[in-house]
Amino acid sequence: MKNILDYLNEYGDRTFYDLPWNEVDGLILSQFAYFRWNNVIPGFLKDEDGVSLTEMTENLDAAYVYESQLYPADNKKLLDAMLKGRRFGSMRCNFYSEETSEDVEMQFAAFTCFLKGALPVIVFRGTDGTVVGWREDFNMAFKRPIAGQRLASLYVNQAALRIHGDFMVAGHSKGGNLAAFSAMSAVTGIRERINRIYSFDGPGFRREILDEYGYENIASRVCKFLPQSSMVGILLEGSKDYVTVKSKAVGGALQHNPYSWEVDDTSFVKAGEINRSSIRMHRSMNQWVCELDDRQLEMFVNTLFDVISASGVKDIPEIMADKKSWLRSVREASKNLDEKQRENFIKIMKELFNAFYQNR
Repeated sequence: MKNILDYLNEYGDRTFYDLPWNEVDGLILSQFAYFRWNNVIPGFLKDEDGVSLTEMTENLDAAYVYESQLYPADNKKLLDAMLKGRRFGSMRCNFYSEETSEDVEMQFAAFTCFLKGALPVIVFRGTDGTVVGWREDFNMAFKRPIAGQRLASLYVNQAALRIHGDFMVAGHSKGGNLAAFSAMSAVTGIRERINRIYSFDGPGFRREILDEYGYENIASRVCKFLPQSSMVGILLEGSKDYVTVKSKAVGGALQHNPYSWEVDDTSFVKAGEINRSSIRMHRSMNQWVCELDDRQLEMFVNTLFDVISASGVKDIPEIMADKKSWLRSVREASKNLDEKQRENFIKIMKELFNAFYQNR
């Protein structure tokens, strides 16, 4: 079955005037957001007209651009396919922003893509493999909002001042969460200019966030897509009007991979309902989060990542490759919970590890 690479091979030379923007284009740019373009794409402080995709790839330092990324081989194919065709080959990118800080537990990146024949698209990077990136994801359980969400809101309000007319926001994984948060937290005049909000297997929010920032104001413009065995996008709360996509991968961990999503013509191959295993994971995780107060959640997350950091590892796949080390970290972090809470969470973490490990 075809995927986004096949789509580019088939339609990559069709302009947006000839073939209008569609959901598959949104996933392509959301994956493109994982590439590291700092010092290549101008930031807000530079009064420039952005750079073309061709200019971005001149003297390309591939080792740096693909650093801390999953799927490096497919990412290289994606960039090559985008370059070859007129659809994305004429794209210009601007307003690059990237910040990673262990002190404030934040991993953030965003930039704006200007397309000929389609609305501009602000893309937010999802979680990379770094420990700080994953720690920030866990912070979503108790912090309202997390640092990355605050930056996403600031980014959209700044970028919108330099964008003429309507635009879109998009992201995969945490990037989809940031896209949704940036839209609902934008100032009113800017929020109304956001035409579409794309979240590709992006996690939801705590109920307090949805209520405080008025999610209902953007709900009709949210386009959320989940693979049928979603492990990430099913977490927490958010849009109940999502589209389930078929994936050629087996198991939730690999289905998070955008290259596994099946494409037919100019849209995703739709699946029926989310698999029962994903629904069980969603219920188990949300129930566990509800059992703990914010203080307990913060204590757990801090202990878990303090243990991971003390081990000297720099990225999560490194520790996930060792089941004993992973479970030891989880047990150490959960020692201050009561027996029932500890048993429930260790069970959830075992399920998470097994899904990750079996599908590597």
